[in-house]
This record gives sequence, C-alpha cells and structure tokens, in this order.
Amino acid sequence: MDSLSRLKIANLHRFDMIINLLFINQHYKKNDYGYRLYELSKQHGPSKFIKLIESFGKKRHHSGGIIVGFKKGYLPVTNNYYLNNDGIHRLACSSYFNIADVPIKIVKNPYKYINHYGLKWLQETYNNDDIEFIINFYCKYTIDIFCDGALSERTKNINILKHRINHLIKKQYDDTNIKSIGEYIDLIFINQYELRNFVKLKFNVDD
Repeated sequence: MDSLSRLKIANLHRFDMIINLLFINQHYKKNDYGYRLYELSKQHGPSKFIKLIESFGKKRHHSGGIIVGFKKGYLPVTNNYYLNNDGIHRLACSSYFNIADVPIKIVKNPYKYINHYGLKWLQETYNNDDIEFIINFYCKYTIDIFCDGALSERTKNINILKHRINHLIKKQYDDTNIKSIGEYIDLIFINQYELRNFVKLKFNVDD
C-alpha cells in the first residue's frame, strides 16, 4: 500500500483534514465556502497555506529528490502512521494532488492517538449548516479511500456512513475518549459490518 493511503486511513478521525481539503477546493474555485470554514478552524494563516498549496501544485512534484512542499523532506509519523503533531496541511495537499509516495519518517517519540479534531471539535466549532457541508464531503472522501466498486454501491455506503455520523452528532457523542483508529473505525462503520472488517483486515488497522 502506498504511504498516502496509509496516512489517510490512520488519520481518518481528523476533521481538520477535511477543512483543509475544502480550503484547497475553494482555492481552485470548486466551492465558495472553504476559506470561511478554514478561518473558523483557527489553524495557520490562510496566506501561508495558499503558498504551500501552490508549491504542491507545480507540475514537477520532485526537486532534487525531495517532494516539493516538504520543508523537512518528510512527514513525521508514528509507527501506526498517525501524524506526529504536525503535517495535516501537507497531508491535505498530498491527498488533493494524489501524491502517492508521501515521504514519511517514523519518529522516536510516539504521538498518541488523540482526537483533538474529531466529532466533538466539529460540534464546538461549526453551526449545523456548516457541519452538513463538512460531513457530506467527509463521507465521500472516506468511502472513496476504501471503495472502488459500482457507483450504486459507493452511493449506498456514503449514505449509510452519513446517517451514522449525523446520528453521532445529534447525540453529541464525545469521541475524545477513543484510543485508536481501529476503535474509531468500529464507531463510524457500526452499521457497515462487511466494510468495517474489510477495512481493518486489508489495511492492517490497529486496535
């Protein structure tokens, strides 16, 4: 499996990743709300992010053996591919431009799975209309990682996942108590038994 796929799966709980992708989409005129959602997320300054996006958007992604946009030459990750406290903007750019060979380096000091930017953060940061935009994009993004089958099957899985996420939001579920990406996948795919088992087996998701 390529490093981009592993990174996307291991950081599936990061809704700030979705906000960043929506920002990139507005930069390329694919929506009209990504900048506003990003401002509300209180991440890095937008001008800095735009410079990063445009560095990734160059036709040649490699320069001197290093992928353009990686100032250290790599993303610091744990052995489970969790981002080590930094790199969500670079991961979003890698995802948008489909850079499969994301350079990674496993760091000595492991960063524990902590869901700072999960469902609870989403509810505390955005209104209901904004959450609807974000969840719609999140569900399509998530299912596209795992499913490459018929359009009808993809649409069905998106709708089931969307219903589950909306249910958790309505119940004001606190996902900060979750301890691993495997546990998070169990949570969101609770109504998609076959897909859940397929994901955990094929992608060797930790529990």
